[in-house]
Amino acid sequence: MITLLLRLGKNPVAQEFSGDPITIGRASTNDLVIGDPRVSRLHARIERTGAGVRIVDLKSGNGTWMNGEKIDSDELLVGDRLRIGTMLLWVVNIEITGEPKETVKQSSSRRLGRRPIFALRS
Repeated sequence: MITLLLRLGKNPVAQEFSGDPITIGRASTNDLVIGDPRVSRLHARIERTGAGVRIVDLKSGNGTWMNGEKIDSDELLVGDRLRIGTMLLWVVNIEITGEPKETVKQSSSRRLGRRPIFALRS
């Protein structure tokens, strides 16, 4: 399980994710949907590894930023700050149990209209 603190303006919201992987992007099929035109439909993925948790940029147009640096892929630690589009996310908690699942590639060609800045799929 990973807990992210999502910050939009002055109202941070803590959200726990227990899936593996956790997908982030503009498409409604993602676990964390960010309705920002600077965010790709399939922007990034958070996945378990043998040693911990990693974030992977999915060749997004505007990149994934961690602690002020643009990254392709990197290990996530508690306290890391992520920026995807205009959304700021802080890693608040990482709890690892069981074995990591195999990552499944996803694709989508559907063009989506504007959405709220973020939505959580349950």
